[in-house]
Amino acid sequence: LLQALAIAAPLVLAHGVTQSFCGLRSEILDMMAREYGERPASRALLNNGCIIELLTSPAGTWTSLVTCPAHPPGVSCVILTGTAWETFPGSVAVPGRGA
Repeated sequence: LLQALAIAAPLVLAHGVTQSFCGLRSEILDMMAREYGERPASRALLNNGCIIELLTSPAGTWTSLVTCPAHPPGVSCVILTGTAWETFPGSVAVPGRGA
């Protein structure tokens, strides 16, 4: 994950976030909802056992959040943020695997 954060850091900075950060998942979700109107839209299990979540807002902002078993319990890290999120019409969620 540290390598992923090191690679992602310039991308995060390019999207206007001054730095990537980690914190309690619940607090990050609350902050993203309050500040940007973002809510969890999807999630997936990575090959290394981490979970990646995508938060999106009606305004098109988005945030990528990673939670790993190696982190202290409840801790997640924001790794990427951006704008202009678009959901394609007709996209289908996998039954039983929605966010």
